[in-house]
Amino acid sequence: MSRLIFLLFFLINLKFLNLIFASILLLQGCTSSTYHFRELSEFRLDKNALKDGESVQIIYSSGGPDYNPNLEYYYHLIVVSHETGDTVNVLTTLYNPDETYLTKDFISNENNASKIMQNLDKIKNGSNVNDLSTKAITKVASNRDHLKREENNYPSVIGTLGEVEQM
Repeated sequence: MSRLIFLLFFLINLKFLNLIFASILLLQGCTSSTYHFRELSEFRLDKNALKDGESVQIIYSSGGPDYNPNLEYYYHLIVVSHETGDTVNVLTTLYNPDETYLTKDFISNENNASKIMQNLDKIKNGSNVNDLSTKAITKVASNRDHLKREENNYPSVIGTLGEVEQM
């Protein structure tokens, strides 16, 4: 009888331990995501770090947990200006990760193109671009695997990257 009680006690404890172990694994999986968010206030914003239309080379992208459909955060890019050679953080809501290491043109957040891109859901026939504003975003996607690269003292600008045709 005592062996039966011991065996039952052992099996109950084994199930309990398995439940605890499974819970720990689940919690670890939830907290070990590659991405987390930093506050915008952690970046040294300088609107003059890049000129609107300035050609840059993308050397790094943080990526993000998704494709940012609701424009809830900025992607963190690091670029080098072709004009000055300066390295600058670019915070942008729109980014294609396949474009890393490509040359693009910086489009400032005050540019009408940025306002249009951030408000595609609101634009209707007859909308005036002057009535549009950019979104107030306070968080920046950060990649835990590249924190040393991301936590830098480069000046930061908000905008997007694209191709600007000179007319």
